Amino acid sequence: MYRGHEYEIRIHGADNQVNYCCEVYPQVSGITTYFITGNHDLSFWKQAGIDIGTRISEKRQDLVYLGPEEADIIIKNGNGQIKLRLVHPGRGSAYALSYHPQKYIEALTGGEKPNAIFMGHYHKSELLPNYRNVVLIQGGCMQSQTPYMRRQNIAAMIGFWIVEFGIEGNSIVRLKAEFFPYYEKGESDVG
Repeated sequence: MYRGHEYEIRIHGADNQVNYCCEVYPQVSGITTYFITGNHDLSFWKQAGIDIGTRISEKRQDLVYLGPEEADIIIKNGNGQIKLRLVHPGRGSAYALSYHPQKYIEALTGGEKPNAIFMGHYHKSELLPNYRNVVLIQGGCMQSQTPYMRRQNIAAMIGFWIVEFGIEGNSIVRLKAEFFPYYEKGESDVG
């Protein structure tokens, strides 16, 4: 991705990264994970024409690849349904945590907005429960802060969300979201 990046990663090469993901990502009977790829994954495509998401999905039936950078999922509940967008946008981190997510939502056309957005890329965790009638969650990350991130003053908010939606018609009428932070040995939630 940038000069020196190769010295900041543990697993080198597309095949090794696919194998690592398939071995380490939890596999639970009855649970399917839908995913997109982001800018680091796309480096394999740009350099060698390798779509790492496709390779992961071919090795694990429970990991369903929806494509690079953005995909919409329809979630149905009874007679209602909502559109959930997974997005891995561009740009670097902003000074304010919600700046890029808000700008992303503001740029969406009214009739084409999803009901909810799960956003990656920024390594941040945030909930915007109702911005232009859209729920937005920045998903956090499962990667520690790299030397590059430290040099750029970019924090890594490590953890994951469990989210429940109440759906009526084509609307979200209830939202329950809980973030589970992960602190590496020696870290605390102070500061």
